[in-house]
Amino acid sequence: MKIGDLVTLSSRGKKLESCRHSRGWDVNKLVGLVLHIEERRWGVIEPQVVYKVRWQGKGPEGRMRWHCDHWYRCDLKYVSKVR
Repeated sequence: MKIGDLVTLSSRGKKLESCRHSRGWDVNKLVGLVLHIEERRWGVIEPQVVYKVRWQGKGPEGRMRWHCDHWYRCDLKYVSKVR
């Protein structure tokens, strides 16, 4: 996945607690643009790659219930790749 790719939530992403209850957005019509990719280290475990996505219209804030604006690769799937 690269910056500029169009993505939507995968089936695993749709099951996240932050996405279960739609708040004015339709989970089946959700499309977003990957804006930023970052590798984060959480203590001694392996680095985790996180993706920042700007959703078209209103969309979920992030993976966690609190305002954390990142997603893991397993939460997203391609709609269209950048060329």
